[in-house]
Amino acid sequence: MSIENFASAISKDRLIEDLQAQLKAKDQEIARLKTRLSPEINSHHCCSEKAFAEETALAEWKMQQALLAGHSFTFDWDPTTDQVQRSNSCVPILGLTGEAAIHNTGQDFFQRIHPDDRDRFVQILHTLTPETANYSTEFRVRRGDGAIIVLEETGMAYFDADGKPERIFGVATDISARKQAEAELRRSEERYRLLHESLRDGFVEVTMEGRIIDCNEVYSRMLGYSAEELRLLTYIHITPECWHEKEAAIVRDQIIPQGYSDIYEKEYRQKDGTVFPVDLRTILIRDDDGQPVAMWAIVRDITERRRAEEALRLSEERYREAVELAVDGILMGSADGKIIGANSQMQKWLGSPLSQLLGLHVSELFDPEELKVKPLRFDLLNLAQPLVNERNLRRSDGTSLPVEMHSKRMPDGTYQSIYRDITERKKYQDELKSVNDELERRVELRTQELQETQSRLLHIEKLSAIGKLSASIAHEFNSPLQTVMTVLKGLRLDGQFDDGELKLLEAAIGESERMKGLIRCLQDFYRPSSGRKILMNLHATIDSLLLLHKFDLNRKNIKIELHYEERLPHIMAIPDQIKQVFLNLLNNAAEACLNQGGVISISTWREKDQVAVAIRDTGVGIQRSDMEHIFRPFFSTKANAKGTGLGLSVSYGIIKNHRGDIRFESKPGEGTTFTVMLPIDEK
Repeated sequence: MSIENFASAISKDRLIEDLQAQLKAKDQEIARLKTRLSPEINSHHCCSEKAFAEETALAEWKMQQALLAGHSFTFDWDPTTDQVQRSNSCVPILGLTGEAAIHNTGQDFFQRIHPDDRDRFVQILHTLTPETANYSTEFRVRRGDGAIIVLEETGMAYFDADGKPERIFGVATDISARKQAEAELRRSEERYRLLHESLRDGFVEVTMEGRIIDCNEVYSRMLGYSAEELRLLTYIHITPECWHEKEAAIVRDQIIPQGYSDIYEKEYRQKDGTVFPVDLRTILIRDDDGQPVAMWAIVRDITERRRAEEALRLSEERYREAVELAVDGILMGSADGKIIGANSQMQKWLGSPLSQLLGLHVSELFDPEELKVKPLRFDLLNLAQPLVNERNLRRSDGTSLPVEMHSKRMPDGTYQSIYRDITERKKYQDELKSVNDELERRVELRTQELQETQSRLLHIEKLSAIGKLSASIAHEFNSPLQTVMTVLKGLRLDGQFDDGELKLLEAAIGESERMKGLIRCLQDFYRPSSGRKILMNLHATIDSLLLLHKFDLNRKNIKIELHYEERLPHIMAIPDQIKQVFLNLLNNAAEACLNQGGVISISTWREKDQVAVAIRDTGVGIQRSDMEHIFRPFFSTKANAKGTGLGLSVSYGIIKNHRGDIRFESKPGEGTTFTVMLPIDEK
């Protein structure tokens, strides 16, 4: 099956013609090599073929092991037959077994590509030409077990003399772990604490206008300027003009709205005029008010990477080795564990040149105390078991570098280990744990607050039920009381009584009248509010509340003193709300007197266009530490069974809604005075 079923662009006939032309060219090159090497071939034919085969097998095996360690595999696709051949290292990556993994069709692989990525991937293949025969892309693939992984694929198409594609070769790397780490990075807090001089990448800080205000030594060395010279420039000055529009779009569309950019590539111009490529990620810095004030960027010189990409056109193996060895540290050891080779990255991490590392035992690179807990397992390596673990490399300056160590025993008895810097991963793991701990603490605290609030609300509901029950009882008592009063008044008019009996009858009628007044007060207090303001007599309101509390005040041996101003103006107010305010203040004053008795003084007076009502008690007073919280909802100095913590908060809100004010003065041990100010005439 040809690729035209997916790309609808490449002709099967054209692919066949291209393949034939390519094979012909290769045959000619082989013939020239045979002619040049014929003497050696004739004299050493047998032994050379055997040795060559052995060396080829060993090189192929090593290549497969390197691919496995790097989570990569190679592929060779013939579009004319739709047959694909992959390296053995694809088996653990694609989750397939046997021939289904190594030999299958392009159609089968396309069907495994995620539907959201499939069209884009096919379109890339469709756009390949002899001038643009290379491609590099990322896409999601469904493994044999159904899991989704992310592959980074770099390939190159070969064309015949007529410009027709005949084969596509490439390498694919499983970058799922990297993608997952990037996703965690985006979800973590917007902080980067890796900006120090030990970074192998450049760091630069610029203002929102682009002026450079700080950079590390790597960045200044990368550009050939001193730090002082760079502070006189903007990043626009060191960026070729062809990149200005693209970078402005990235600032506008990514950095400003989301706080960071994706990793993107551009070019810089060095002091001597040399232009070189970099990739970078930029982070937005905001002030305490959330306004953008600066941008940080981590900049990596990708000149070497670009050279490696260029080398891919000449040699797939050279390119793969360059990429793999450029990113991670590589260490080779002899059968007895001594170092026999190390790449430049490893030398850089350890802070020692190769000459100082050769001959050292690999255990000398780690802390002895760590080795006691996590020893090197050469016994497992000798059983052909690859090992992956986390360790800390000990540098020459005494510092340590956390790494992920991939180790394997090679066929010749030597050992090879690939080390990956996991400093960032460790840092973000620690930060994530710290954030999780803080969230758990806050959740626990909030849960406790909600439980306390629920307890208070339940108490409020109990008080509300008691109030409704009181109003209902008052209503039920009113009818029989009216009957009793009618009988008593009838007896007084028609009966024949002496003076003593008449006095008793008058006393009974008086007490009945008092009971009737109490019932009326209860009904008025618990009658639902109409929400309308009416003309209101404050003296009459206070008197009715005192009548309700007369028994309780007498029981507590509390004396009431009234200091009313004559002809106090009436006010426009919602009666039941004002009653609730004074009832709360009277209750608080009575409870403050505790059980030893006391005096509650109620004073009224006019103050300009307001009337004032002051309720003073001789109770225990309010502690200084509680005064700033006194009007806060649910704050109470009483036991849970006695208070809800809403009385003063609700009273404060009622008075403020009436365009009034409520204030207090208190001295611990002497008493408290609450003064309510209400407007006389609200317009």
